[in-house]
Amino acid sequence: RINAALDISTAIHPSHDYTLEHIAPKSQCETWKAVGWGAQQVAQCSNLIGNFALVPKVVNGRCNQKLLKDKWQIIEAHDAPILPITEDLRNGSVWTERMVRDRTERFVKLLLSDWELA
Repeated sequence: RINAALDISTAIHPSHDYTLEHIAPKSQCETWKAVGWGAQQVAQCSNLIGNFALVPKVVNGRCNQKLLKDKWQIIEAHDAPILPITEDLRNGSVWTERMVRDRTERFVKLLLSDWELA
């Protein structure tokens, strides 16, 4: 729904089989720990809507627990369209708790407006 509500909407074609990719991982890992993501940050942010991207299933499997800049290279290399909900991650080289929370707030406001609740 967020993807459809964004200014430049792109239809999600069923053949690409899009899935949710967690930018910060669902559980603590050494890769993210090395860049300052502690267990508490992961627990608090991993399932917030601002931490998600929509990517083809095959891309999701390749992203695993990589950092945002590495995930972006994988996303960009795939032939499926990059959806607006994912596009805003393009210029990110780091991913912070503040970014997750700000993006979550932006998406919530977008949904509330789209559903005419705000």
